[in-house]
Amino acid sequence: MPRLPKALAFFSSALVVTIAFLTATPAMAQDVVWSATMTLGRVEGAATVTGYSRWEDENFGELSDTEFTVSSTTYTVISIGFVTFDDPTAGLVTVWLSSPIDAGWTFTIDGETFAVSDATRNSEYTCCGGYLAIWDSNAFRDWTEGQRIAVDLTVIRAAPEGPEEPEEPEAQVPGVPTDVVVEADDMMLTVTWDKPDNRGSSPVTGYSVQFRQAGGVWADHAHDGLTRETTIDGLVNGVAYRVRVAAMNDAGMGPYAEPKSGTPWKPEEEVPTPALPFFGSVALASVLAAVGRRRMRQQTR
Repeated sequence: MPRLPKALAFFSSALVVTIAFLTATPAMAQDVVWSATMTLGRVEGAATVTGYSRWEDENFGELSDTEFTVSSTTYTVISIGFVTFDDPTAGLVTVWLSSPIDAGWTFTIDGETFAVSDATRNSEYTCCGGYLAIWDSNAFRDWTEGQRIAVDLTVIRAAPEGPEEPEEPEAQVPGVPTDVVVEADDMMLTVTWDKPDNRGSSPVTGYSVQFRQAGGVWADHAHDGLTRETTIDGLVNGVAYRVRVAAMNDAGMGPYAEPKSGTPWKPEEEVPTPALPFFGSVALASVLAAVGRRRMRQQTR
């Protein structure tokens, strides 16, 4: 912004200008933090400036209240103006404040908005102090001497955040089934187990049962539903088998429990003792009785 020549100007008509500072956050609460009447001044020289200024002894225009506070920071308005050079219909819109200008603010001046994020400059005004935002614009070319301007400053801040929504729990598979038992029988193994101690993120929907011979490849055994018992048949007696069980839920299948072993076997058939015919039993008994009587007579002689 060029150095302003010393001059004063006074105005005669009315124009309403609203200056709004907006944050970019969608959920917002509106607070009017500053209201003032600004009497525009104009100075001419290397550049023509129409607006308000209080920089050192170069003062023009009037503000009934020159300070406002946002988020515990007090801002002093040093200058608000429209600067033109050779072309009086185009120039720069300037806002000069005592403290840093938030990049999320938007100025609305006489119905035209100026986002600080779109400013060609928004930085510390090192030569003169304070902070300056500048936009290329042809706005306010109708501003003239003698105009009185009602100025309202509205700061729209983000509404207080509510409690955070709980995160969706991560899907978890069940733990291992417990108490796996394998009982062997003729060409079959009966397997029983209990549900996992940890069901995961959803209820158990079924179980996977696999078996194999020692050193072989795991094979699936058809088992449906939530029953915790099954019989694997068609096996070879005398061959050792390994059996393992895993639980499933909506998140997938959990780890298999430690494999258990079993060896199908066939019980030996009992050979019954042949029964003596009835007559043979009677004859044998008679013979034994006769032998016993004979021995007793010999002992008494």
